[in-house]
Amino acid sequence: MKKNKFMSKFDWRGLDLREEDLRNMDLEFVDLRGADLRGVDLSGLDLRGMDFTLANLEGAKLIFTNLEGACFWRANLRGAILRLANLKVADLREANLEEADLTHADLWGANLRGANFFGIRLNYKQEKEFIRGLGIRFSAP
Repeated sequence: MKKNKFMSKFDWRGLDLREEDLRNMDLEFVDLRGADLRGVDLSGLDLRGMDFTLANLEGAKLIFTNLEGACFWRANLRGAILRLANLKVADLREANLEEADLTHADLWGANLRGANFFGIRLNYKQEKEFIRGLGIRFSAP
């Protein structure tokens, strides 16, 4: 799809956009709540504050995407690739991040309450910070 500024006025709630390459789209005002975004490529886009509530982003590519303040409440991000993504202060409450690749993603200030992190991928520094952020402390026996 070619970039089309007029497309940014549409209500895309619940729309089936599976496997689409949306990297060249202007999505600034698009409503994607509940949309089927399985396997879409949103890499490199500025999606600050975007609302992905209840959206299905299973296997989506969000590499180096700016998602600061975005809402992923109850969204399915299973197997999504979020490498180098900016997720500062994002709302990930009750999101399914099972097997997601969060390597080098910035999760500073993100709301992670109730999210599923089973099998996520992080780098070593992120793992330490993530565990510390959860309030888990390890002590020597």
